[in-house]
Amino acid sequence: MVNLFPTFPDLTGQITKSQYPIARGGFGDIYKCMCNSPSGSFLVAVKCIRSISTDTAVDVRREVKLWGRLQNEHILPLLGLVHDTGSLPGLVVPWMEHGSLGDFLRRHHNTLTRFQRFRLLHDIASALQYLHAVAVIHGNLNCSHILIDSSGRAFVKVVVLSTLLDEVTEPESDEVTESEYSGFILECDFRWIAPESLLAMDDRKTLPTSKGDVWSFGCNMIHVLSGQLPWSRVLHSTIMHMLISNKVPPFPREINEEQHLSFLRQCFSFQPTDRPSADQIIAFVQRELLHCIPKTLQTTEATVHSPDHGIPDVMTEFKRRVSDQIPSHLIYIPEMKLISRDELATILKPEAITEEDISNSGGWSRQSAIETKLVPGMLKYAILSHRWGTSEPTFQNLKGGGAGYKKLREFCTKAKEYGCDLAWSDTCCINKESSSELDEAIRSMYRWYRDAYICIVHLAQSESLDTLGIDEWFIRGWTLQELLAPIRMKFYGPWWTPLTQNKNDKDDYDVIFALSRVTKIPPNDLCNFRPGPNRAWEKMTWAANRKTTRIEDIAYSLTGIFDITMTIAYGEGGRAFKRFMAELIQNCKEWQILVWAGGISGYPTEPACYRTTNEAALEVLKNRQISWWGEGCGDSDFSVTKRGVQVRLLMVPTSVHESLWQWTFLSQPTCDLESPPLKQLIVQSHSFPPASAVEWAIGIVNYHDHCDAGKGKLRQEENYICFLLKRFRRPGTDTVRNHWRREVTEEILTVSCAHDFDGILETVWL
Repeated sequence: MVNLFPTFPDLTGQITKSQYPIARGGFGDIYKCMCNSPSGSFLVAVKCIRSISTDTAVDVRREVKLWGRLQNEHILPLLGLVHDTGSLPGLVVPWMEHGSLGDFLRRHHNTLTRFQRFRLLHDIASALQYLHAVAVIHGNLNCSHILIDSSGRAFVKVVVLSTLLDEVTEPESDEVTESEYSGFILECDFRWIAPESLLAMDDRKTLPTSKGDVWSFGCNMIHVLSGQLPWSRVLHSTIMHMLISNKVPPFPREINEEQHLSFLRQCFSFQPTDRPSADQIIAFVQRELLHCIPKTLQTTEATVHSPDHGIPDVMTEFKRRVSDQIPSHLIYIPEMKLISRDELATILKPEAITEEDISNSGGWSRQSAIETKLVPGMLKYAILSHRWGTSEPTFQNLKGGGAGYKKLREFCTKAKEYGCDLAWSDTCCINKESSSELDEAIRSMYRWYRDAYICIVHLAQSESLDTLGIDEWFIRGWTLQELLAPIRMKFYGPWWTPLTQNKNDKDDYDVIFALSRVTKIPPNDLCNFRPGPNRAWEKMTWAANRKTTRIEDIAYSLTGIFDITMTIAYGEGGRAFKRFMAELIQNCKEWQILVWAGGISGYPTEPACYRTTNEAALEVLKNRQISWWGEGCGDSDFSVTKRGVQVRLLMVPTSVHESLWQWTFLSQPTCDLESPPLKQLIVQSHSFPPASAVEWAIGIVNYHDHCDAGKGKLRQEENYICFLLKRFRRPGTDTVRNHWRREVTEEILTVSCAHDFDGILETVWL
């Protein structure tokens, strides 16, 4: 073992590591793990370093040394080390459920309140104030170095390139090494960097300053208040020129209050000494935060602590968590009765928590002890995932006899074994006679499964991992999110016999492999799924073979997986999926989401439309590297309009040869080509090709970028996803009667390119 690190707690025997890393970096992997400490279990992230050079080892030593000096509630703490991760120890930090600030805002910007936004800024400012107070400059305060926990609180990550202020003001040597300078410039994103840092690029003795951190805070303020990155409408290559030309990041129209604009102007002063200090930032954010808090709550929080009222921090967190994360009704297991979440304070008595309890909880800070241990420990609940049967208990008749109530009792018994006094089941914990409660339940279902302490799965037909494929649980629509969302799961067979001896089946490689085999979902997604509109085509294929009792639930059951918000309106039938797809396409900028077969003109009618047996199409659709590099990804600016989905495609005119059951399309050579650019394409469609008044074309979706913005290019022998397009002309004239429209086909289409070809891009409405 290489001795790179100072003395830190050895957590080797306390860490249960997952099978797969959730992220990979240049020289390390990140694992989501469980830390089983004497005071309780909690999630952590472990950074396992693969191999590093001598120069990098110096940076890592420096990072750990710096971490050891920092003690603040909003600085991401280094909890300890693990020594069974290879030749180098792994670094253990608290698990941040929502990832980086950028990830968090992409998913939740539209739902954040003003109070939550300024609380995020207050957390960041508190960390910055502390760093500057102990003579530390962050030097790279961008959104990827701010992490968000499950409670929506921000923690600043101290990176290798953070600079000690005393090293700047009182250096041991006048020399700044090449690696320190180069690393700083490479790591910093120009969107967050102060102009003086850019101007100092040629001066290798110039290091980051505290006023540079203030500029970066202003950039984060733009990001948090508007949801847009700083310089969001400016090309990255242009930002440096604008900074050098004394231009500040444009203020989005969402930021329109004069006090906010005035403060941002101070942060972006080109004279660093005119920028506010960290103390002034805190004072400003605290004033804004105070304006967001209702006077009644201010009075409550100002109340002197007494045994009757409880500790203010505990009571505030308890109320927040009950309001934001707890289902509207739960089963109180000791009495087997339904209770509303408003009754939880009376039953659980959070006011009984003492300062001694907080100190003994084992949290890495007082705040974390309250927010990640004590309050969640009081409110932990088990949640049931199952296939509905006969005589299920209802909200109005919880204790009705029959097999359904017996199943509920068994579920509650298993929940007690996990230390849960609270439980939730979709059969009886939703008052379906209340439209508002039903609406909230469907919108919140994914989050409730994610926040549950344990998800208990009852399989009515499978008794072992080998027979999972026969169980109906794996072909129902709602159970897809019930599989992906929970952090902990336990599978039971028909007679409530556990399928494994694990406490958490998501920690078992054999279980994950068996689930992946049945569902075709990658193991890493089964362990560490994150909702969102990304990888939409792949996620749709996971749902392609699943069915729901009500047609609207095809759409509603997917909203949590894709993090889509839509109104619930039972009775609208298939229109629900059309509305869902419109929202998804609007939020997803991956061309793969446009690739479906069947359905109706304009939108797919169900996830099965994304299923394909075309091997060439599968190969192209799964090759995501194309879109990562920005080449070959076609039109990324497609949008939803009143006419349908508007997208630009590379057009190749075609001629059609008709037979009874299938059409053969041949690309038609143009005047400047000696041979057709595309090979023969055979298409099956339910429609019948009309007469000669129809003009046909093949629209290539994933064409390569061209130096001419109005063109795209194809490469010889490559396969491309394509649409069959048609438009009508008035008989005997060249007048076009309508725009290009997509023809509905039974299979996703691909075509091979015969030779390199540059084509015109045209706008099409699918």
